[in-house]
Parts: sequence; structure tokens; C-alpha cells
Amino acid sequence: MLSFDGCTGYILGIADQLSLSGAICPREGPATLQFSAVAQKFLTDHPEKWDKHPAALVTEALAAAFPCQ
Repeated sequence: MLSFDGCTGYILGIADQLSLSGAICPREGPATLQFSAVAQKFLTDHPEKWDKHPAALVTEALAAAFPCQ
């Protein structure tokens, strides 16, 4: 199980803003630690993108995982 750490708080802040603005659409309300797991996996899987701003990477990861129809 994923633990709540410093980067989780950062990711959740971005996820809240994206969700409230309608940029992402979680299937069943806020997914809290799922948001963090998705973003951290994306970062692990795409080290070639590490030169991008962290907020842009989290946004890219969450938009791909929680698209709006």
C-alpha cells in the first residue's frame, strides 16, 4: 500500500485543482492515494520527461488516467 508522504500532498493538491476545474474526471469521486499512485508510476515509467515542471508531469499523468468524456 502506498503511504502518505510529501510528494503525495503535492500531487493531491494538483489533483484537487484539476478535478474542481473539470480537467480530470475521477470515476467515483476523489481517489486520494490512487492519484498519487498514478502520478508516481507515470514518473517512474517516463524518466525522459523529468526535465519538465513537476506540476506539468502530474497533470499529464492524471489527465491520461482520468479523462473527461
